[in-house]
Amino acid sequence: MYGSVADWPRFYKDCYDHLAPGGYLEQAELNPVLTCDDGSIEPGDAIDECGKLAIRFGEVFGRSLMVEEFMQDDIRRAGFTNVVKTTYKWPIGAWSNDAKLKELGRFNLRHWHEGLEGWTLRFYTKYLGWSYEEVKKWNANMRHVLSDRKYHAYQIVSVVYARKPL
Repeated sequence: MYGSVADWPRFYKDCYDHLAPGGYLEQAELNPVLTCDDGSIEPGDAIDECGKLAIRFGEVFGRSLMVEEFMQDDIRRAGFTNVVKTTYKWPIGAWSNDAKLKELGRFNLRHWHEGLEGWTLRFYTKYLGWSYEEVKKWNANMRHVLSDRKYHAYQIVSVVYARKPL
């Protein structure tokens, strides 16, 4: 739901107010800033810039894309109890040695290849002032870089669930 809510604390308070006592809230969000554990993403490269652009876009658009980082605390502040956060690493590409993560990485790379234009074209042209040609060129480069197995990029995906007290 990142990018769709302007006031997350109010959203969680509304969820709290509309749930029956004992009811649960569950939310899964991904962090749009790609990371790695081995230094394969260096400051200033395309993958690093992608995350910076996502943060900048959220600021310009007025809707944070960084929900994954603060949802647990905001849900707790809204009054929920038994707040549990589970975090996963979703690789982008088949670089992992783990068979399950390698398969997930293949799917996520396809997700990025097929979704990138839809995520960037309107936002980068309307809100960041890029030309159509600049966005197309940037997307082509991102697809190329994300397909390069020397980069061990992944996304953090978190699931939080919590209960409204009885």
